[in-house]
Amino acid sequence: MSLSQKGVQVMTAVPACLIMLMYLAALSLLVFLYWKLFVVEWSAMVYSRPVDCSVTDTKVTSSRLYSRVICQFLVVLFFISLSLLANALYVTGILFEPRFLILYQVSLLLFSSAYRLYLLPLLMESIFKTKDEGIIATSIVVYATILSIADIVNPWLATLLTDDLCFRGLLIGQNDITATYTYTDCTFTLFTGSTRECLEYTAFPIRISFAPPFIYSNQCRIAMFLNFVPVIIYTSAYNAFVAPVLHVVSTWNVNNLTDHYSIFGIQLPARSMILPNVTYELVFIVNEIALILIYGIVSPFCAIALGMSSVVRMVLLRSSIYRYCQLQFMNLSDVGSVDRDKNHIDEICRDARRYLHLFIWPSLILSSFLIALFLLDMTYDDEGSPSLAGPFSIFVITILGAQVIRVVFLRSKAGLDRALQQNLQSMEDDKNSRNAFDSAEAREGAGNVASSSSSKPVFTNPLQVSIELQPSSP
Repeated sequence: MSLSQKGVQVMTAVPACLIMLMYLAALSLLVFLYWKLFVVEWSAMVYSRPVDCSVTDTKVTSSRLYSRVICQFLVVLFFISLSLLANALYVTGILFEPRFLILYQVSLLLFSSAYRLYLLPLLMESIFKTKDEGIIATSIVVYATILSIADIVNPWLATLLTDDLCFRGLLIGQNDITATYTYTDCTFTLFTGSTRECLEYTAFPIRISFAPPFIYSNQCRIAMFLNFVPVIIYTSAYNAFVAPVLHVVSTWNVNNLTDHYSIFGIQLPARSMILPNVTYELVFIVNEIALILIYGIVSPFCAIALGMSSVVRMVLLRSSIYRYCQLQFMNLSDVGSVDRDKNHIDEICRDARRYLHLFIWPSLILSSFLIALFLLDMTYDDEGSPSLAGPFSIFVITILGAQVIRVVFLRSKAGLDRALQQNLQSMEDDKNSRNAFDSAEAREGAGNVASSSSSKPVFTNPLQVSIELQPSSP
């Protein structure tokens, strides 16, 4: 039994309570670090552009608006279903054809990479026009939600629906159990007076089939981790070792942000090659941190792999921003001459930070629900006579604990924002008072100079030197 299996097979209420406390403590620590790094330390940064949280267009009618929202919802639902289908096919394949396990895992890895790097940005461009209008609050929330569902929820949901250790038997019925046995009976009998003698015996086969009732195995959490822990490790290894090498090789000869470069016959702009979408990269990092909260608690291998992947992503993003900045201001004596459009490095980083508080919560909240389900299954897996009171209590406490952390963070952030606005208003009032005082002094000084000039004529020599004539004595 592997170490990850041992961690998953822990059961009863006491270890479940300990894991719940560990999860809430880790979640609190992450939220506190975000609070210190991205809220308190950056609270003095005031942006002139307000956050655009709307997707409505005042020029369109209500019917067109509703039609567009419905179409967007259907497209998003299709993309989520596509990810769920891929995970369900993977679980079904490893159950019925375990010989091709490595092939299934590599196929799911490639699909997940293409889904995250190409399909989702294409979706955002098609329904929100992010390439032309830039990223808005709604688009980044939708992006983070879809990615969180694809990475966190769909693997669990696929296991629940298609694995024999979960609820596959309840949904599509149990496989019939067939029993075959034979019995021997006399087929030719000789009667002699009052006696009877059997001359020939024949074996008759009997086959009985019946459908067993569904009985929950209490092992669904084990199926979930056994199915997807290898995929998580492979994906993290790819992100930590292969992706940085590919990035360096593909951008080695890029020296101008305005050029286009061909990779396998595909023309790509240098800007997107050097610096991928910073907001999307931050969403990836937040998702991996949420996966650490889920898989890392029971599998140290997943914790190490996901932690290494997150660190490499952060380092690679930092180096990409630095190189983009170097190329943008290369050979310029005045950095202020660069247009501050959406491609300016300051605008890119500002937008990424501006939306950070919007996309950290979908993955963290979803992780709390999945951990709560994991703890419910663990608590219910009792050799005695399990009841539902204890498991559901831990389930509710876990979800409420995560929500309490979120509410505390939002209230603290709102209080800090109010204090910041008050300080800024006070600073603005002080500035206006100083300007008014300086203007009054300037006007008073100008009046004094004018009155003095009227009584004392001033002549100007060719060197622009003022000569004041004293009045002659009587």
